[in-house]
Amino acid sequence: MPNTSTHLLRHRRESSSASNKAKHQKSHFAKMNADAKPTFVWIMISACLYVLSGVSQPILMAYAKHAGLADPSCQLYMLFYYLGPASVAITLRRSRSIAQQKAVQGEYGAIAMGDIVVEEFGTATDDRLWPNYKQIKFASFVAMWDIGAQSMVYAAKVIPKKRQRLDAGNNLAGPTIFAIIYSSVTVWAAIYSKFLLSRTMSRDQWIGVILVVFGLSVTALDSVSEGQHVFAGAILILIGSSLHAITYVLSEMIMLPASENESTGRLIKLRLEPISVRANCAIQGVVACLAFFVWQIVYTLPRFQSLILDQMNSVGTTMFQAVCILISITIANVLHSVTFFQTLKDFPGGATSAGVLKGLQAVLVFLISSVVLCGRIGGSEMCWTQTKLLSLIVVVLGILWYGKSTTSNAEKETKIKHQTNSNGTSKMHSVNVV
Repeated sequence: MPNTSTHLLRHRRESSSASNKAKHQKSHFAKMNADAKPTFVWIMISACLYVLSGVSQPILMAYAKHAGLADPSCQLYMLFYYLGPASVAITLRRSRSIAQQKAVQGEYGAIAMGDIVVEEFGTATDDRLWPNYKQIKFASFVAMWDIGAQSMVYAAKVIPKKRQRLDAGNNLAGPTIFAIIYSSVTVWAAIYSKFLLSRTMSRDQWIGVILVVFGLSVTALDSVSEGQHVFAGAILILIGSSLHAITYVLSEMIMLPASENESTGRLIKLRLEPISVRANCAIQGVVACLAFFVWQIVYTLPRFQSLILDQMNSVGTTMFQAVCILISITIANVLHSVTFFQTLKDFPGGATSAGVLKGLQAVLVFLISSVVLCGRIGGSEMCWTQTKLLSLIVVVLGILWYGKSTTSNAEKETKIKHQTNSNGTSKMHSVNVV
């Protein structure tokens, strides 16, 4: 009997020691995850860079059109557009070395074989690794979806007026109606977030979203495009904007773990291993870049002289100027893409907030293009007006309203979580005492 009781006591002590060691190691990994999350200041800086880099894109596209580089059938500028995020792939590596894996297992013992190292240390906290096949497949699907949406919206943005053929989007409806309807991305993102991410929005948040869309719609007072195919173009832009908004939500979805209250069915399984910001940006960029590269080989290359070089010569664009413009588009979009995915993942409100910031980007384009382009490139639509000033004021008011209500909701959710955790801890203590 004494031997039996001694062995039993020793077994309990060893179990308790192992349990304490496991808890300590888990807390160590939790601390690593907390430290890995970006700070509030960095999240705000990332959001600002997302907006500013987005403002530069249409301005650079205007210069590309003026330089004869923006033939819409060639889509040469889109190849350099997606080359930016695709270049992020060079910063990824295939997997951990065997020495690193042994070092991890040696340092953290048995827990290294559990789900904490496999899920947290191996994927979630190290964004330098290539994602697995399932993550690549879903990110590629999102990229192809967005190519279709963007093509529907932008395909005819730079088509010359002299071409008498039925083209999509902006060429049919005109630039003003295009800007107004495309701003519906904000509302579409909010709606899809509600259904796909089970994200609820307060009344004040909806008011902020509506103010942003209304502020952009005010620009319709400046001019209204008329033409035979205006209605068809407006419908194409509306559908394309809706499809583009889905990419906001899907991109956020694959970067965050599934929440318990989601009702997205099979999509939850695809989100068991969230993809990192860097990997998501790289995969979507590579897929889109490859798609447009194939198009350059099949379509543009045989027509390069007539559609690109002759257009450049007619306006006096040198090869050096053309390269500078295209590289500028690449640099602007690599910054825009990385900060876009960072905003989706870490900014309060996710896809909806990214849509709201898109509204701010639109009115800033009005402002900056009036300074940079008015009287130089384009027509009177590039110049500043009182209507655009009113639009800017209303949009900024809507963003401030939305931001204040979003911050308030986040504070409430944090308070509720703390209360829930406190109640759970107190219950555990009471059980242990009994």
